Amino acid sequence: MTDDFVAPGDPERTAGVLDLIRARTDVTGLRVLDLACRTGAFSTVLAQAGAQVLGIEGRPENLDRIPPSTARFELGDVRDLSVERHGMHDVTLCLGILYHLDATDAIGLLRAMREVTGKFAIIDTHIGKPLDTVTIEGQTFHGHWYGEPPGLWSALHNPASWWFTPESLDDAVRLAGWSEIEHVARIEWPGEPAGRHWLVIS
Repeated sequence: MTDDFVAPGDPERTAGVLDLIRARTDVTGLRVLDLACRTGAFSTVLAQAGAQVLGIEGRPENLDRIPPSTARFELGDVRDLSVERHGMHDVTLCLGILYHLDATDAIGLLRAMREVTGKFAIIDTHIGKPLDTVTIEGQTFHGHWYGEPPGLWSALHNPASWWFTPESLDDAVRLAGWSEIEHVARIEWPGEPAGRHWLVIS
């Protein structure tokens, strides 16, 4: 495992996500979808634990840095997620990607996740202060717009991203068709930015 492969917080976050899954279901044979998998840290650990993992990543340079793994990886934009393209999965990981989308695309992704997920999804995202509002499908959401400067840690195509408030994130999850929302303790790591928010939804 190279230094390029391990990003800050990867050991703590991968261990924490594995614990969240194991507390709810058996990992062996579990079909897991890892959205915006970057260099495959979560995918690789879950595959080592016995899961059948598909990682989707939008940047080919990140895919090129993934070490050998039994997980499968595809180049693609998570905004194109669908059952037809990617099949059904037991668990979907949406870790560190939702806050890189604009508000409409974020809800669209949550809705697509519902269509491809059989058991539950795990979300790790930043949350925003109630400084701005957007209206989608007749519903008002509170949060904050942030700029997305070009770079490996930024959005693929959108120049600005939307960070929901916690309450509006719950509303977005429900609008997307999920019925159960569990707020779980955030997985912490040294140097972690404040304001991360973790959900398990089903």
